[in-house]
Amino acid sequence: MDLHSAIIGIVLILISVLPFILIGKKNTKKRKNRLEIITNSAASLNGKINLSDLWMENAIGIDKFNKIVYFSKKSQEPNSYKVIILKEVQNCSILRTENSSKTITKLALLLEYSDKNKSNEELSFYEKSQTLNLVNELELVHKWSNIIKNEL
Repeated sequence: MDLHSAIIGIVLILISVLPFILIGKKNTKKRKNRLEIITNSAASLNGKINLSDLWMENAIGIDKFNKIVYFSKKSQEPNSYKVIILKEVQNCSILRTENSSKTITKLALLLEYSDKNKSNEELSFYEKSQTLNLVNELELVHKWSNIIKNEL
């Protein structure tokens, strides 16, 4: 009887844990896909990602030799990404929007081009309308602001 109870217990534990394992693997695959998108983009421009970060289904990376930032954000388009040539950028600042209760509703890097005919580029790290919780995006946006400013 004890063996029978143990088997039932093990099966119930497996049934309850298995969905979390599968979801984790799926999310890891999506993150790796984002990193692959920016890595392939850099390779197509004869570059190499020297430093990168992944969060949620987003990725950012930099080719320090060519001074190019690659950014890929979760979107409807599976292979969407942005390429920002830092030689054309004049300034990098953090765009932080809060609601009336001081809750952060948006975090982004705002890249201002030297050429005033080009519109500023916004790299969105967090939007409350798309993601419920702010996890490590605040630290990441500050980290990447400093990285980009050092390369300008």
